Amino acid sequence: MKKIESFNFKEGDNIQGKYEILKYLEPYKKILVLGCDGCTHPPRSLKEAEIYAELIEIAGKLNNKGFECKTTTISRQCDNHLVATNLPPEFEDVDAVLSMACGIGPQTIAEVFPELKIFPAQDTNSFPEHQLESAFFCLTSPPLLGTKRA
Repeated sequence: MKKIESFNFKEGDNIQGKYEILKYLEPYKKILVLGCDGCTHPPRSLKEAEIYAELIEIAGKLNNKGFECKTTTISRQCDNHLVATNLPPEFEDVDAVLSMACGIGPQTIAEVFPELKIFPAQDTNSFPEHQLESAFFCLTSPPLLGTKRA
């Protein structure tokens, strides 16, 4: 078995994505695995977040890393309001967040909470349909009372 960096994988194993995730998380101890119930197919919700958390902890034990994972999910990680109002208690006492959402989810969380270390669990750059509708609505409708449009 060839040792790749600090994690033990056999050369030729088809685990590049898993290896990348573990390399992202390697410097951190307390990890939040954040599911998304939105438009991702299949939804990367709580059950899958729990499975990933267990796998991360097992990989850590096998490689002398003490990962401590907790899990939660949110209906849409791409919604700034939902992220800002529902997730702050979940971010307490975590060193990093592994987002199970499409590419927009980690970007949204990073914009709302720039101090957090956010890592994607998926290799996507999706722009969900409801955001397309929302963006179109924002561009074509008059601004709400009391708001300014940039």
